[in-house]
Amino acid sequence: GNKDAAMENIKAIMELDPENLYGLLTQAYVRFVEGEEEEALDIYKHTLGLIWKHPDLEDEVLDTISRLCLKTGKYEDAKLHANRRIQLVGENNTSRIIIALSSFSLNDDKEFEENLDQAMSMGVYGPAFQMKVGQLLNDKEKLINLYLKTCSERSRYEKKLWGATWN
Repeated sequence: GNKDAAMENIKAIMELDPENLYGLLTQAYVRFVEGEEEEALDIYKHTLGLIWKHPDLEDEVLDTISRLCLKTGKYEDAKLHANRRIQLVGENNTSRIIIALSSFSLNDDKEFEENLDQAMSMGVYGPAFQMKVGQLLNDKEKLINLYLKTCSERSRYEKKLWGATWN
């Protein structure tokens, strides 16, 4: 009903102005909600070429792209866009966690540890940190595997990543 009408309105806007940034971002969001993550990611990446029209949106777009890349297993891309966001807005724990988790998935333990340390140096620990990691992964199976891997490796980062309360 309403979603179809909304999509028709967006389609009409896009026919008038194919480079309408708000129209593209709305399309990308709808694709994402519909579970079409690859298509959403393509649209979000396309918007970066038009971001000069609305530079105030670049932070949000880079954050969304890095999260989607992490979620869809495009770890190098996730790192690239998270680093770009750090250059744009400065240090932030979300981007550092995305880089850390991507590095972890690429078996780059050194980069995982360095970025995890940086994220945690911003005063993010315990349950809030675990929740943020969980939200970024948004995948319980992956989160469990990550936990098991850190446990099995007896890494000193196990306590940091999962909080000293999880002994």
